[in-house]
Amino acid sequence: MKKLVSLVLIAILVVSLSGCFFSYGGEHEDLYTVAIYNVFGAYGYRSNGEIAGNPIIEVIETDSYGRVLFFYDEGDHYTLGSALVVMQKSLSGFVYYYQDTCQLPCVRENYGLDASYSEIFTREQIAKLKERNDWGEPFDVEKCTRTAIVERKQKGTLGLQEDDFEKYIKAYAGANGYKGDDTIFRYSEYVNTDKYGREIYYVYGVGSDVDGEGTSPSSKYKYYELAMIINPDGSCPISNVHEIVEMENIYEEIMELKGDCGWDDPWPEK
Repeated sequence: MKKLVSLVLIAILVVSLSGCFFSYGGEHEDLYTVAIYNVFGAYGYRSNGEIAGNPIIEVIETDSYGRVLFFYDEGDHYTLGSALVVMQKSLSGFVYYYQDTCQLPCVRENYGLDASYSEIFTREQIAKLKERNDWGEPFDVEKCTRTAIVERKQKGTLGLQEDDFEKYIKAYAGANGYKGDDTIFRYSEYVNTDKYGREIYYVYGVGSDVDGEGTSPSSKYKYYELAMIINPDGSCPISNVHEIVEMENIYEEIMELKGDCGWDDPWPEK
């Protein structure tokens, strides 16, 4: 049993390290850039056993103003890493997109890994995604976020460690009746940064005190899927944490959280 556990841990470490050094090598670096900073919780690579490789990027449609509708798929993630995305324009080494509203996530656990976008998303969903991204309308740079094209997903610069996320998630859980003393945090994934250094993360945790009675061998498990906004000073009050209710509507929940936390407002707030 100890040998099996050791092999599993080694495999996880190898995949993690291969992801750290992965660089996208496909023909759509512009679309890749838009996806990795908008598809919530995306790693930026597709893992196959111990090897990290290019995610699937399938161009579906373009309009006359340079917008591209595409399917981004990391494939092997159960809840994240796949979405329909709209890029507004790619120009002179930069991509332009509507932050948060440019993506429609796919919850992979609801579909087979080989399912195509047409099996996952309805025509109505695709039409709404296009509508909120001004499909077929003149390009409006004032509504866009601009990002330099990259071949690798960057990490946050606040230097956060596992202990930091454990503290944040424990504070959130405790405020919602959690009394266990077990470790809840499992992993986090950086999403993006605002103009003043706030960083937003997808954070996943598992606790065993769903009934608020302290942990015991019979305790039920509580799964946490959270969006966390970390302030430039490294603080993360409870108001900066949002438990994701419907992954399919994540963009709406993230927009609400960002509004509550003053995303893109000067720091410190006056």
